[in-house]
Amino acid sequence: MKIKLRILATEEARSAAVGDPKLVEACNLDAVVFELDAADGLLDRFLERSDGTAGSWFNPVMSFTKRELDAARYLQLECRGKLIRETDDDFRRNSSRLEALDFASEQAKIKLIDQLSFSKIKLMPN
Repeated sequence: MKIKLRILATEEARSAAVGDPKLVEACNLDAVVFELDAADGLLDRFLERSDGTAGSWFNPVMSFTKRELDAARYLQLECRGKLIRETDDDFRRNSSRLEALDFASEQAKIKLIDQLSFSKIKLMPN
C-alpha cells in the first residue's frame, strides 16, 4: 500500500515550509493543496517546518497493489462523480444540506458533509 497525503496548509504553514529548498523543489507550496508521500522524509520535513504554525489538514489517499486488493475482504470506494451521477432532485437536496452546514474552521473554508442523497445508481458490469 502506498499512502499520499493531500495537504491543505495555512498561509503560515506554507510560509514556514518555503524555507526548506527540498520542499520547494518537491511540491508547489503556492497551491491551495499539494501532495506528499507519507513514507517520504519530505513529510517529516514539512511537519518540522510547520510545527507551531496555525496548521494544516491532511487527506490520505491510498493506492493498493492487485495482490492487496485481492486479499481484501471489504472495500469502500469513493466514487466522486466517476460512477455516480446526481439527478436534479439529488443535486438540490445535497446542495441544500451543504448550504445548511457551518464551515469546519475559519482558516480553511471547507464544509464536511456526512451524507449524500442518490435516487438511483447505474453501475457498469465489473
